[in-house]
Amino acid sequence: MLYFDRSLLAHHATCSPFSISVKFSLWRLTFTTSHVIYMILPFALFYLTALLLHVSFL
Repeated sequence: MLYFDRSLLAHHATCSPFSISVKFSLWRLTFTTSHVIYMILPFALFYLTALLLHVSFL
């Protein structure tokens, strides 16, 4: 029983840094994606507004 608990603890010790790094990389990926979206969004809105104005003036 003690051996089982120790192996479970070792399994947790080996698993948890991996899961933390995976969560961190996923968080960093979503953060970078949202940052890129927020950078592109004003330009996209400006471009769409200019396009709509151009179409309406035609």
